[in-house]
Amino acid sequence: MSSAVHRAFFFVFIIAVSTLYAGDKDISKIHTKIYKDVSPSVVGVTFGTQQRGTGVIIDEGGIILTSTTSTGLNNNAVYVYIRGHKKYKGEVIKVVKSKDLVLLKIDAKDLTAIELGDSDKVKLGQISYVLGDSFNSIFTDDQVTMSMGVISSFYELRETKARDSAYKGKVIETSAAINPNSSGAPLVNVDGELVGLASLNYNTSRFTGLAIPINELKPFLKRPTTPTNSLSQLGLELEDAKDGIEIMDVFTDSVSAKAGLKRSDIITSINDEKVGSGKELTNKFTEAKAKTDHKIKILRNGKEIEIHITSEDKGSY
Repeated sequence: MSSAVHRAFFFVFIIAVSTLYAGDKDISKIHTKIYKDVSPSVVGVTFGTQQRGTGVIIDEGGIILTSTTSTGLNNNAVYVYIRGHKKYKGEVIKVVKSKDLVLLKIDAKDLTAIELGDSDKVKLGQISYVLGDSFNSIFTDDQVTMSMGVISSFYELRETKARDSAYKGKVIETSAAINPNSSGAPLVNVDGELVGLASLNYNTSRFTGLAIPINELKPFLKRPTTPTNSLSQLGLELEDAKDGIEIMDVFTDSVSAKAGLKRSDIITSINDEKVGSGKELTNKFTEAKAKTDHKIKILRNGKEIEIHITSEDKGSY
């Protein structure tokens, strides 16, 4: 081979290696930017004395989204850990069991909220990231962990696999690692947008993690600020349950809150008539005359309690 050919080959080789190296640098910059943009929104969550998970700030006012598979359903002692060794007492403001959704509220300033994406636009093969409090990394190392993978599948989850999970429906499967304590972590795209909520409700034989698409959760992320129907006028969010109707949320200062109804109460009857759905209960109040006193029976911690609530004029709710 002539020296001229050698030089030409060497020149082409250098260009190829340089191009690959530049490409690697560009990819690394993307990863670094994702971490820089998203990690301030990721928090560690503890419920009780042992259960730990991850949450993600979705509103700068202190609203945090996490999962029932992270928090459990019976814990009241909630604490949130943010980088900088900051610890806050958390308040559970909403639980939607059917979506494995928990919303927390903390009293904190200078928070960074994640951008919500559109999970319907996620495609197979796209790069995805999971950022979380793996192995208590925020608490112990003041560090959010990040794993990377690709979107490997979409499918319907037809049975629950994890404790404290009730979700059945669409899921996004990712090859990004979902490590211990990463339940409730954000699954994000290359734009740093939240497209899914990591869950432990997966099939261990698949060796991949999964997330509930954010579009499945969006309708539950904000509580109405003004009454839109008789149900919200009562100040209740309900979900049909086996023994009646479970109260998922009671709005502050609503007639229901004043009457003493609480989250997790099970409504079994109204005026001695059994009710089996939120629609039935709503219709009873809608049909009632203003100022009518209603006798409601509920189950609270397994005990039957009778509560009286007054349906007032719509404008007063």
